[in-house]
Amino acid sequence: MILGFTLVTTVTRSAVDLSRLTPVPPDQTIPVEDFFRPGRIYSPSLNKSGTRVAAITSGEDDKTMLLILDVATWKPEILYAQNNKEVYSYKWLTDDRIMFNVSKDKRFADSMLVAQLGKKTKMYYLFRYGLTQIVGVPKADPLKPIVRIKGGTDGRDDLGAAVINAKLNVDTGRGAQTEKMSEWAFAQFINKQHIVRLLPEVDRDWGQVTAFQADREGELAYAYTIRDGIPKMHVLQDNKWSPSPIDLDAYHVHRVADTVGNILVTEALTSGAPAKVYELNVATGKVGEMIFQDEAYSFAGELYRDRRTDRIVGAIYDRAGPVSVWFDETYQRLQTALNAFFPQKVVRIYDSDDQARLFIVRVYSDQSPPAYHLVDLKQNKVTLIADSHPWLDPNRMQRTNIIQFTTAEADKLDAYVTLPAGASKENPPPLIVLPHGGPWARDRWGFNAEVQFLASRGYAVLQPNYRGSTGSGWKFSKADQWDFVKMHDDVTRATKALIRSGYVDPDRVAIMGSSFGGYLALMGAVHEPDLYQCAITFAGVFDWEESVKTAALFKHENPEYQLFVRNLGDPDEEAEKYERFSPGRQVEQIRIPVFVAHGKEDNVVSVRESRRLIHDLRKYGIEHESLLLSGEGHGTANIENSVELYSRIETFLREHL
Repeated sequence: MILGFTLVTTVTRSAVDLSRLTPVPPDQTIPVEDFFRPGRIYSPSLNKSGTRVAAITSGEDDKTMLLILDVATWKPEILYAQNNKEVYSYKWLTDDRIMFNVSKDKRFADSMLVAQLGKKTKMYYLFRYGLTQIVGVPKADPLKPIVRIKGGTDGRDDLGAAVINAKLNVDTGRGAQTEKMSEWAFAQFINKQHIVRLLPEVDRDWGQVTAFQADREGELAYAYTIRDGIPKMHVLQDNKWSPSPIDLDAYHVHRVADTVGNILVTEALTSGAPAKVYELNVATGKVGEMIFQDEAYSFAGELYRDRRTDRIVGAIYDRAGPVSVWFDETYQRLQTALNAFFPQKVVRIYDSDDQARLFIVRVYSDQSPPAYHLVDLKQNKVTLIADSHPWLDPNRMQRTNIIQFTTAEADKLDAYVTLPAGASKENPPPLIVLPHGGPWARDRWGFNAEVQFLASRGYAVLQPNYRGSTGSGWKFSKADQWDFVKMHDDVTRATKALIRSGYVDPDRVAIMGSSFGGYLALMGAVHEPDLYQCAITFAGVFDWEESVKTAALFKHENPEYQLFVRNLGDPDEEAEKYERFSPGRQVEQIRIPVFVAHGKEDNVVSVRESRRLIHDLRKYGIEHESLLLSGEGHGTANIENSVELYSRIETFLREHL
């Protein structure tokens, strides 16, 4: 239910009942699916005039679709609810024309479409059977957007950037002109019809193209490549690409600056001080004005651009907790008023119309999932658009506390602790250590469904932001940020610090993680036999030499291999390092039960990693359980698989803690 209406689709519903939109009664255990079912709404945005809101939404069938809401009436319209296809991204072109991308089976890029909204909305294919990414929407002609085109569902055949015609309505009903075509031939017909022109190709001698970027006018301006692990930037001038002198090892690019020809960057090499945000001239590499610096955290967030003035007006990012810093007094006053209107909540300005009169704000806390509201400054009115998880009662969720722990080098890092109901020093609960993936990411203070699920089952949860986590990288050398053993040591130190506090039971501690977090979980199982009673790993990497060799098979399509070799070294020449980093080679040291899970179609971390681990656990007689999920990639996209995974995790933890 969103604003009083019910989403109705005609496709087959999930085996898990997703029709209930209200919380279960307080005397009932919250079902597993309530924590992991897709949010009811996310990524909302306003069209230019503020007459419509678009958002990704989910229905009772575990599918994501495109939702259009009329702001005057709040009448909903659902676009593209078809069988095994789902909408995963979109972009407003004009007030009544919207472009969106569709996936197949929750894993494969399938199509790009455009919808002409009106009394009778019409949808047309722009591309079929390929990965297309929106690069820019030119202000001068928004119906000729710029997209990056890759052929095939895996996107390996990179065709570069192109201007496409989003106004041309090609007959997708297979009329007389195309009725004798095969499905594939028809798709190619559609694709060719919509390409106005291919934009200049980036010289392949510069390496693999990793991204394109538009300027403030929405025109293609920059390209990024990587060769031998070294990233480079290129600028489009006079319809030709020229290398930029900017050293991308020294800077992280955020977005284009207010000054034409400049970009906004954060220092990557900061010499022991939090990184500053600068303007940088792309053609000359000359450093311009410093925009912002936090006194304790390197900036890793969003620089907010006002849609009316087209200028950067604020920085939205995370310290230990979320913050918004506004450079514009109007926005600061708005933020202050919103904070007062939503006390004890985080309020983040999310989007606006082109006149900066209507705003979408995202409101949440550690106990409350995000809710989106429309703020009308002219009418001084706030309207709820939708709660993302109305079936979860915030009063049954637990508070998340911020703590710090100390590394071996005496640096202070952040961690989050969530205690279950009734926990105290007199009644210390079992602990789940939950390191994040990445590793160059971070856990953030706020609502976390996985954490709240574990807390609802009686566990305390520790989320340590180990070295390499965004925001604190300035405290460590680049080598330290690629030292996976030191990351493991940070997690161990955070765990022991919490145990010393007396708030958790030292004899009932488990470690659990996904992706790189799964790697850290196995590192804990190998190297800390007296600290953890069991370990859970999902889609983890366990042998880095094998991972590098697997990446080498796709080195012409994916820059991952280059980055590994440049930063970790060649495994043939750095054998000792790879041995030290790889817990999968030390399975015989494990003395605790291990739960291993992985998606069988994972194209980020090969399922072979987990299959080999399962084989070795069996070989050495180590107690273990396993779950290999069909139809899943790097994570669980299907609600039935999420429910099975976390139900198995719940049972495993109950048996071993």
